[in-house]
This record gives sequence, C-alpha cells and structure tokens, in this order.
Amino acid sequence: MCRCIPFLLGLLTILVSAGGAAAGTSIAEACPATAEEKLELRAAATALWTPCEKWVWSCILRGEEANLFDKQCYVPRSKENTAARDNSKYAPFLDPDRHTANQLGDDFLRTVLWDEHYASRIPPSGVRIYGAYFKGPVNLENVSTSANLVLDGSIFKRGLRLTNFRSSKNISLDGSNIRGPILMLRIRIEGSLFLQEGIYDTIDLRDARIGSSIDAARSVFTDDFRIDRARIDGKVNLVKSRLTVLNAWDTSIGGSLELRLADVRLRVDMTGATVNGDVRMQRISFGRKRTEQTPSCDWDPDAGLDHLINHIVADVKKRHPEDNEALHRTMNEIVLSRPSPERRSASDNICVELLREARLGAKNEVLLRDMKIKGTLCLIDLTGEISGGTGREHVDTISLDGTQANSTVLRWKESASESRWHAVNFKTPYMLINLESQPRQHFIDSLEVGFIAFVRRDAHEPSAEQSDENVDKFLCDVTPAPENAMSAGSEAVHRRLVQFFTGPANRSRSAQPFSKIVERLEESSATSTYLKVKLSEYKLSKVCATSAVSKELSILDDLGWLTFPQKISHAWTKVRENTQAAGDVHDPLGETNRLFWDGVCWSGMLVYKYAVSYGHEPYNLFYYAVLFVALFWILLKFDKTIAAIEDGPKKLGLTYAIDMLVPLAQLRLDRRNTNARPNRALLRGYLAFHRLVGLILAVLVFLFIYRAAR
Repeated sequence: MCRCIPFLLGLLTILVSAGGAAAGTSIAEACPATAEEKLELRAAATALWTPCEKWVWSCILRGEEANLFDKQCYVPRSKENTAARDNSKYAPFLDPDRHTANQLGDDFLRTVLWDEHYASRIPPSGVRIYGAYFKGPVNLENVSTSANLVLDGSIFKRGLRLTNFRSSKNISLDGSNIRGPILMLRIRIEGSLFLQEGIYDTIDLRDARIGSSIDAARSVFTDDFRIDRARIDGKVNLVKSRLTVLNAWDTSIGGSLELRLADVRLRVDMTGATVNGDVRMQRISFGRKRTEQTPSCDWDPDAGLDHLINHIVADVKKRHPEDNEALHRTMNEIVLSRPSPERRSASDNICVELLREARLGAKNEVLLRDMKIKGTLCLIDLTGEISGGTGREHVDTISLDGTQANSTVLRWKESASESRWHAVNFKTPYMLINLESQPRQHFIDSLEVGFIAFVRRDAHEPSAEQSDENVDKFLCDVTPAPENAMSAGSEAVHRRLVQFFTGPANRSRSAQPFSKIVERLEESSATSTYLKVKLSEYKLSKVCATSAVSKELSILDDLGWLTFPQKISHAWTKVRENTQAAGDVHDPLGETNRLFWDGVCWSGMLVYKYAVSYGHEPYNLFYYAVLFVALFWILLKFDKTIAAIEDGPKKLGLTYAIDMLVPLAQLRLDRRNTNARPNRALLRGYLAFHRLVGLILAVLVFLFIYRAAR
C-alpha cells in the first residue's frame, strides 16, 4: 500500500498538469533554483522576489539574457540565443496564458533599474529578458536608468507605463504581445526604441525625445500609434507593419520615414511634420472591410507573404493542422478581441470609435498636409482601395496640401478606387512621375514644380516579396535608368499630361497646374504645339459659359461622351430640374439669349485659340491674312469695272484687297481707293466681312505683342 502512494501522487500530478494545459493554464517548467548568496540581495528582495525574479537577476549579473521559455541564460546575440529565440518566436501570441510560470512583477523591474544597489551592478549588456509574463500593469513612470532595457518576446496583460522615463541607452520590446496602452509620453531615450514583430495596442509617444530611431517593422498596432510633437533624431521604420491609425502632428524626424508595404486600416495624419530624410510610402494598402462584424475592419492575413499576422497564422496551421479552434483563438488574441478593455471594450467597433474620436465627419484618409520633407516624398502605387465589403470602399482623401518636398516621386496603378488626391499649394523643386496609370479623381491647384521628368514602369521590377531597402531605393530613385526614362517631349507623355489635367479626373477645374507643367517643359524645349493648344482649349473652356446650359455642357464634357444633341437635351433638362428644385422661375427666353451669346463667344475664342492664345505660332496670323487677301483678290476678278475717284475707270485688284484688310487708313498702300466699293452686291457684302476679319486680326496681333512683352 505504501509503495502505491508515490505512483498515485505522480499520476495525479500528470492528470492535473494535463487538465491545466487543456484549460489554458501554464505548461512551462519552473525557474531554476538560484544560490542567493551570490546575488547579494537585500532583505526586502530576499523576502519578496519570486524564484523566477531571482533567477533572472542571476542571468543579468552574468551579462546574459534570461530566456524564460527555455529557463536558460544565453550570451546575447550568440547562435544559441538566436536559435532559442526563433524556437519560441510566436509563443507570446499562441495561448499566452499558458506561460504564467514566467511571471515577473513591475516592482522587480523598478528595483533593478532604480535602486543604486542593483543598478550599479548591471553590466554593459543591460537588463535582457526574453519571454516574461506580466499579469498586472507595469509602471516604470519617472524612472531614470543608464542600462539597456530589453523585454523582448514578453506578454503584458495590462499595458506598460513609461511616461517621463529616461534612459541613456535603448529600450526594446521586440516580439512582445502587449495588451493595453503603452504610455511613453515625454519619454527621453538617447538610444533607439525597438518595437519589431510584436502586437501592440495604443502606442503614445507624444512629446517624446528619441536620440536615435524607432524601429517598428513588421508589427501589428491594433489602436493609435501617436508620435505627435515628438522629436526622433534618427529614422522611423514601419516597413510591412499593420497599423490602425498613425498620428504624427508637428513631429520632427531627423532621418527617413519608412512605410513601405505597410497596411493602414483607418488613417494616417502627419499634418505639420518635418522629415529631414525621405518619406517612403511604396505600395501601401488599406486593410479590408468585414461587413456586419466587429471590428468592421482588419488586415487580410493572406495578403502578402511577409508580415507578422501571416507568419503567426502559418505557424498555428503547422502546429495544429486539424484544430480550427486553435486558429480562432489565435485570431481573437492578435486582432479580433483587441484593443484592451482598459481602453475600450472588446465589443466596441474600433473602426467606428477611432474615427469618431478623431474629428467630426472623419473618414479613412491619408493626410500629409503642411509637411516639410527635405528628402524625397515617394508615393508608389497608392490606390486608396480597401478590399472586402461591397468592393467599392476606398480611402476618402490622400492630401498633400501645403506640403513642401525636396523631390517627389509619383506612380499609380490601375484601380477602381475613387480616392481623391488633393494637392493645393504643393511645392517641389524636382518631380519624377509615371502617368501610365492615373488616379480616378484629383484636386490640384497652386502647384509649384521646378523640374519634371517622366518614367515608365520597369519590366524587371522586383515584386513586393523581394522588397528590401535596396528595392526602396530602386522604386524611389530620382535619377531613373535610361531604359525607364521617357522623353519629356514625346507624344505619349504629352497625351498623358492632357488626359491627366483636362480629363474628368481633374475636379479642381484649375488650369494653373497644367500651365505650370507646360511652362517647365517649355523651358527645356520639350513642349509641343499639341500640348499648348490643349492648354489653351482648357483655359478658354469656361470663358464662354454664362448660361446654365453652357455650364452643364462643360460638366458633360468632363464626365462622358455624348452626341451634341443629346448633350443639349440633357443639359436643358438638368437646368430646368435645378431651377424648379431651387424654387425659381425658369426663364427659357433669357437662357436662350445667353446661350446664343455663348455661341458667339465660343466662335471668337476658337479663332483666338488657333491664332495666338498659346503664344508660339505668330505666323498663323500671317497665313490667315494671306488667305483672306488671296480670296478677296480672286473674287474681285469677277467684278465689273467701276469709275475710279480720280483717274477714270479702273478695276480693283490685289492692292485693294490688302488695303481693305488694314483697319487704319494711314497704313494703306493706295489711299485713293479707300472709299471705292465693288460693283457687285455680293462683293460689297463680302467687303464688310473682309474688314471685320482685318479688325479681328489686328486685335490678335495686339494681343500677341502684349503677351510677348509681359
């Protein structure tokens, strides 16, 4: 009987352990025992520190990293340490409550960082912990330290407070799963902040000062990422991250802002930010809609091949190929049940709540307004399209209003997105643009461009899966390879410019941007008569539109092709409906009168356009003059002989045809025939038209001289 007791106790232990694992409790082994006499602990620490905290301290004293998943101390950055990290890389996201045996307390962290007895004994490698479990809030507010703080691969159940935290080294939270807000207001770090390949809720870095960089590549941010008024001396790296809202109002970034292949499900607002390097936003996507679900937006785990959600899902499927419940639990942990209840309840629809908090009427948008970019603003293949839903969702606005960039690279890809590109008072000394695909609508005005160059898509362009920092440079290179460059004077470029600035996509209806581009091309001798004529047409298209019908006709020209009778009928019906809706009395007689004079005006503008409106074909006036003189001279051949004023009967000829085209008598060749008239009635009628043509040509000559003198 006595011999059976140990066996029964062992069996009971196994059953309890199995039941705990099934219930989601800890399955990790306990921390190794530590000889406390070597730790030189004070009495309070001896009494209060847990065995895991004492063991972690022993690793720190040796300058090693405490891996709580393996319960081993590893030399930092050694092959063994890297392999151990890789083995448990996704453990914080897969049933994280199974790792409660790795629990540490924030009292332990505060003590070793702040208490001089412990802080003075921390070696240069710093406090390095991997796989910790923090059940309660971690509060390190107002702590100052000179040690590296590494809490990688850790699980925080109720957030992390680092407000007013100061460090002369780095802080790293790479690979961690942090539920609840990470509050870093007014934090001061002389080194870098690392947030790579982790899942975080709110990140609040307002008024922070970072001496080096923020490296947050390939991470998931389920709530606000705020760096308003922060100053980061290095770069901000958010490559391939999944963001909900990125706010950077009045932020100063000393290096570049990297958002290549990021996925933003709600908003980017960088109003007033200053970036001394590049702003690289290649191939950004904008989440997906989940109709009648909460949250109603997320990121597609199957989109792309190299982001954290994709890797976590793949790891779950590999470990539990037949367990759909495991995949459901994982998606709840990393996306669906977040953010933390401390900020909002899990039932709240964050896609609605965050926009409501932003401002009245806020929508999905990218606001790069009033920025100062001293490097390159690179916007490659931004469509604004949001996948899922009804298939018609898109970012409302992509705005560059008031922004200045040292150089700008623009390229669009084919998309049904109706996102409006807004660029009012945008300035850039150098622009590299690809117009092979164009946005469906844009609002551009008061554009200032110093030099513009055109490129085509490279047939051998690397895919997104191959994308790295070198590809960044390739896509945003402001000195394109010869095989990709397009001649600024080519017909293809000019036709695409005309389509861009005069087509239905141009919602501002302003000719200023088109004029500015043509002016720059003219300076480099790359313009053409076709381009200038189209510019002239666009400038004059609204001059002769005093009637409501004419205005409706111009809208129809913008929005689609119809036959002229169809346009007139549709425009007239629309005007009548608008008048009745406004409660006004429809005035068909007055509208007809205005429409008639619009037609007269349009005829005059047509002559003006093909004569001198674009200012580079003055010999057209000479051609017109020769044409009308020759015509009149030929007609005079069929006239009867009439009595001359002084010298008897004389037939009118070439000199008379020339003189009648000159409106000023002082400039005529033969003043004796000034008052002479052709004998035939039809020629006398044509004479009146001939003189009118001469007056019009004289006015056009005056306008040309005036334009040339300005």
